[in-house]
Amino acid sequence: MTPSITIIGSGWLGAHFLTQHATEFSQVITTAKTQAQPYGSHHHILMDIYDPSTLPSLPPTDICLIAIPFSRQLTTPKRYTQAIGALLDHAPMYKKLIFTSSTSVYPTCNDWVDESSPIDTTPRAQALAATETRVKQHAKSTYILRLAGLCGGNRNSKHKCQAPTIHASQTPVNLIHVNDVVASIAALLSPDHSSHDTLNVCATDHPSKADYYRHVCKTLTIHPPQFEPIIGPYKKVCNKKLREDYGVKLTFKSPLEFTFHET
Repeated sequence: MTPSITIIGSGWLGAHFLTQHATEFSQVITTAKTQAQPYGSHHHILMDIYDPSTLPSLPPTDICLIAIPFSRQLTTPKRYTQAIGALLDHAPMYKKLIFTSSTSVYPTCNDWVDESSPIDTTPRAQALAATETRVKQHAKSTYILRLAGLCGGNRNSKHKCQAPTIHASQTPVNLIHVNDVVASIAALLSPDHSSHDTLNVCATDHPSKADYYRHVCKTLTIHPPQFEPIIGPYKKVCNKKLREDYGVKLTFKSPLEFTFHET
């Protein structure tokens, strides 16, 4: 039986997912704050999770993907947890729910981190962890995807490369191409996966900022900036669980393989 899906937050990532997989669902319900109805959507709902008066009772579907990033403009990080909680109060219980979280839950420890690593003590990290816990209560099967920095397509870091100097340029980067995020989501929608789990979604390799921005400059044919030869505080996010336990094959093992376009 072909499943139905609700995509809450059908922005950049949601649109990429639908472009590749919309035809695999019997019904596609999407929500957004301001964006127009995306490709593949059968029913589009405009709502603002930070304005409870706009939250509707969402129609039932088999699957739900929540892809609303944590806004850096929030002065009170707990508002994100409260907003996602209020949203779920207006949502049906799903058979499977996938929630896009962030690798920023981990502390900058100058070492590797994996899904068993401690949560950082910052208000943002604590709010993200609390939101993950809330999400886990709302479906028979839940997957928390802790995403590294999203790149690919028109997210090409061009504006950063136009800075005069890249500071602490020997610091490792944690990045993921949007196509590999989409592939990870699609893999977890398989009926073979029906548990509760948390997964890091990150490229396997972690080149320095200098090497990554040189790659961007070469790809987009722009003059590279200066690079400060210093390493700053860092963490390297391990994706072994995603690859080995769930068999996700990343198209882009390294950010030095990422493809982009100008617009």
